[in-house]
Order: sequence, then C-alpha cells, then structure tokens
Amino acid sequence: MAVPGYHACMRAAILRPAIAFASRGAWVLLAVGLCAAAPAAAQSDEGPRLGVVNAERLLIESDAARAAQARIEQEFGERDRGLRAERRVIDDMQGALERERRQLSAAALASREESIAVRRRSLQREEERYRDAVNERRLEEVRKLKQLADDAVRRVAVDEGLDLVLQDVLYAGPRVDITPKVLKLLTGAP
Repeated sequence: MAVPGYHACMRAAILRPAIAFASRGAWVLLAVGLCAAAPAAAQSDEGPRLGVVNAERLLIESDAARAAQARIEQEFGERDRGLRAERRVIDDMQGALERERRQLSAAALASREESIAVRRRSLQREEERYRDAVNERRLEEVRKLKQLADDAVRRVAVDEGLDLVLQDVLYAGPRVDITPKVLKLLTGAP
C-alpha cells in the first residue's frame, strides 16, 4: 500500500542532504539510505531512479581525454626532448670527467666539476619549471574535461529520467551504470 506523498517525502529526505554533503562518507550514507528505502519504494510503482557514473573512466577513455593528452604531448614534447638531450650531455660530461680524472690537474678537475654542477643545477631548475608547467596545463585540461563530462552526465540523466546520479561508488551493477552511455555521448556516437 503506497502512502500519499511518500515519494516526495523520500526525495526531500534523501536528495536534499546529498546536495548539502560533498564528502565521500556522505555519499556512502546516502547510498545506504537509498538501499534501505528501496524495499519500501519497490512496493510502489515508482521510486527514485538512480544512476552511477565512473568519472575516472570518463577522464581516461573519452575521445576528449585522448585529444587533451595529445595536445599536452605536442605542446611540451619539444621541451621534453631538449631536457632529455641536456641530461645526456651532462651525463656524457660526467663520464668523460671520470675517465680523464687521473690525467687532469687539480685546478682543471675542480673547474670541470664546477661546470658540471652548474649545468646540473640549471637542468634541475628547468625540469622543475617544466613539471610545474605540464601539471598546470594538465589540470587545465582536466577542468575542461570535467565540465564536458558533467554536461554529458546531466544530459544522460535527463534523457533517462534519473533522479540522482552518483559517482565513485564501491560497486554499481550494469543496470544503474550510465558510464557507457556518457562515453557514447562524449564521443558523439549515435
């Protein structure tokens, strides 16, 4: 026997706290609450419709993610090759110094060691700037991808008539997993 207003009450009781809490623990509590409410909702014809999306898969497997990775590699590829070449030059200088160490005077040895040390420090600073630039660019691309993925998830949720979409859950059966549909939408496949 369905209680009048039950579904509206359940949505208010379950969905509002979900919006208020953003921590993983809150999502787990929300899922537990929904599971506890499922038997009662199953007795009626209509209950909250859930969907689950694997955000990590969207950020790795989508065509947009692959294109972003390719853009980053193209943008920073030449700089990376330059840093690797400088690393090889320094290693070669160090190897030559080790081979010639016995034939060099103390002053020449000290001069070459200082030259190598200066180049090594310069390379380390440049590598750190490179890593920072790559990480900043990667975060920028991830923000763009996340926005695209969020828009696609919303479209799938509306199209499927879902009341709530969760992400990063411990387990989701194929019946509620909307990740393949979102991936299809992100790739533009019909």
